[in-house]
Amino acid sequence: MNVDLEEFRGVCENFYDKNKISNSTEAKDVDAFFIHASPAQRVDLTREQNKVRAEFHQRVENERRRVFEGLCVDTQVRRLPYSTIIDTLKQFIERHYNDNNRNPGIEMFLVALYTLLRLQRCYPRRLAWILDNSAFTENGVKRSTRILKSLQGDAEAGKKDKMAVGDVYESSSPRDYALKKNKMNELERRIERVLASRKERGLLRRLGGDAIATATPTTELIDFSTNDYLSLSRNKQLIKRVKGTLSEPTVQVLGSKGSRLLDGDSALHRQIEGRLSNFYRAPDALLFNSGYDANVSLFSTLPDAHDVVIYDELIHASVHDGMRSSRTRHLWPCRHSDVKHLAELVGRARQMPGATSTFVALESVYSMDGDVCPLQEVVEAVEAVQADADDAAERNVHMIVDEAHATGYMGGGRGLVSQLELDKHISVKLNTFGKALCAAGAVVCCTPSIRHYLINYARPLIFSTCMSMSNLHTIDVVHRLLAQGAFTKEMHSLEGNSRYLKGRLGGICGVTRVSVESGESGESGATIARNSHNSPGTPGTLVDTPISPILTPHSRELAGTLQKRGFLVRPVTFPTVPRGSDRVRVCVHAHNTKEEIDGLVREVERFMGSRSGSGSSVSSRCKLPTQMDHHNHGDMDMDMGTCKMDMLWNWSITDRCVVFESWHITTFTSAIFSLLTITLLAVLFEWLRWRMRVADAAIAASLAIAYNVDVNFNEGGDVEENVTVNRRAGKLLVPKHQQIQRSLLYAVSAALSFFLMLVFMTYNAPLIAAVILGAGVGHYVFHREIDVASLNQSSVGCHL
Repeated sequence: MNVDLEEFRGVCENFYDKNKISNSTEAKDVDAFFIHASPAQRVDLTREQNKVRAEFHQRVENERRRVFEGLCVDTQVRRLPYSTIIDTLKQFIERHYNDNNRNPGIEMFLVALYTLLRLQRCYPRRLAWILDNSAFTENGVKRSTRILKSLQGDAEAGKKDKMAVGDVYESSSPRDYALKKNKMNELERRIERVLASRKERGLLRRLGGDAIATATPTTELIDFSTNDYLSLSRNKQLIKRVKGTLSEPTVQVLGSKGSRLLDGDSALHRQIEGRLSNFYRAPDALLFNSGYDANVSLFSTLPDAHDVVIYDELIHASVHDGMRSSRTRHLWPCRHSDVKHLAELVGRARQMPGATSTFVALESVYSMDGDVCPLQEVVEAVEAVQADADDAAERNVHMIVDEAHATGYMGGGRGLVSQLELDKHISVKLNTFGKALCAAGAVVCCTPSIRHYLINYARPLIFSTCMSMSNLHTIDVVHRLLAQGAFTKEMHSLEGNSRYLKGRLGGICGVTRVSVESGESGESGATIARNSHNSPGTPGTLVDTPISPILTPHSRELAGTLQKRGFLVRPVTFPTVPRGSDRVRVCVHAHNTKEEIDGLVREVERFMGSRSGSGSSVSSRCKLPTQMDHHNHGDMDMDMGTCKMDMLWNWSITDRCVVFESWHITTFTSAIFSLLTITLLAVLFEWLRWRMRVADAAIAASLAIAYNVDVNFNEGGDVEENVTVNRRAGKLLVPKHQQIQRSLLYAVSAALSFFLMLVFMTYNAPLIAAVILGAGVGHYVFHREIDVASLNQSSVGCHL
């Protein structure tokens, strides 16, 4: 039978285009051609059918594209009310989809429109859908109707649809991935236990900040929380310049490509690093993805095994993490902003045998207290210690300053080091872009040799994908504007707001703002230590930092109250800060007005007044930090000590804690006294052992006499008990008063043994040697007697 291919093609076209009203073609009509065709003709029929199918799918894709373009024209992709978008949907359906013209691309339109809803966040918590080509059938039209009902609010109808198999990327609907208790593995159970324990202690962290109910959305609150000090995120000039740069046709916007050491490096990276080194007045510069990566890289690579690192006890957690990964074990904390103590440590480090370099880690502005480092005094003290150095090779003290919270508004945007004109005295500066400069990343300003060393050994740089090209362009634009003085107005506004806020908060919290130079205070007698710093060459001109923490035990309640009143602030509690130093961290910005600051202070005063009892002032309920013990800046559930305790074998005895934080070895005299004390404690332990043995012997003798135990001596001189006379004489109850004495001796001996064991766990060679020496001396003095009788008895037993 001959088969007409043209006729077969028409049947196939009618079969695939079932949306036509007059179409009644079914699969059996197509199969009839194959039944009556020869094997050779079936090959031609199959080829023709595949061709028709491909043409049909191409028409479908074209129709989808056309419908989607019509969608974009009608909605214009802008933020609209949900009711307006639904009306647009209805109008579009009336125009493109009805009984006379069933459009196979309508499913694509519905999904695209729903995606638009997601992107605009106009109607959250609705179903999302995944549709395949089967939706083009008549059943697919029914499913599309259910999608429309779901969009209009009939979510239950959509949930029953079998096609609702997952969420599209833009969906904000929460998914339940919780595992059943009986299906949890050991890791999941352990994690759940740890998190539950942290939640019970009130230490559980969540993304999005503390879940404090607010009267208005966060975006509508007055910002007193973020680090956007210069308010550049809303600066129209900057936004316009960044958009203009990114829209240039020759500018690469997307992609990072990889690590800097592979394909991520580019001419733009090196050009920007050159410009940054010029701007920050440094010999060279190296970009990092974040200030955290930069600090970890610096302190994990630069210090060698014999070097000493002296760090301020309030230093950032990233410095602690870097020091833990370093090769040196000489990590000495310095009391916060204590120049005299720092000079003592630097002098001691230069006298250490074998020490080659000393690194001093500081922050120009400390993030939690907002106080400024006395950098000028520190530099002068370090220079004085090194004054006896014969040449530059012996001047081996290197200062590393983190300018994260000073970049952008101090020193023309360069930071405190440049403001004080100390660039030549600082070995390494770290400037970050994620705070006042409204970008992301950081730059290490250093010498070319240090830069090359970091490129070869800094693991966060080597094994991380570099920052995106769009962020590089943003960094470049911000610094171009900074160099041109475009943000001078914002800097002056921020300085005025900072000074005004500190003055108002100091008034209600019992603190008077003072000048660092004069050190004079008001009638309250309290001062803000180093919350301001004099600009070089302009005596009396104070530059206040924008960070003003309010210390109060009611930090969460205060933050919640302020948020309900329309002010965006956040509480900072343990373990981010030490126990007992909970606070509300207030950050002022260039865009804040005095009316907004007055409103914030008024609400703080009202809250503190409500918390104050009769006879107590508002200032007793809150305070501003003067010199906080903030060494627990890292993420730990326990306070970190202010002195050093290593878990590796070490020889250094200075700046060492012996079991207790209060037992802190700081000088040579205290080291000798500590070693002598530990030796005597070990001798005391041996005396207790001897005293217990003597007491037991005396008690045993008295009991033997009291119970009339028959005792005689054999030929070898051994003591023999006549057990036939008294079978229970070998084990007798000790009287209560004597047993109390024995128990007390045993308790003291056990406590002392555990203490000496903890001394051993310091892994410090001099301390361990003191324990061994004391134990040896004590054993020599108190254990010279030997029980000959017991030895002879055991010897006889062996021969028997």
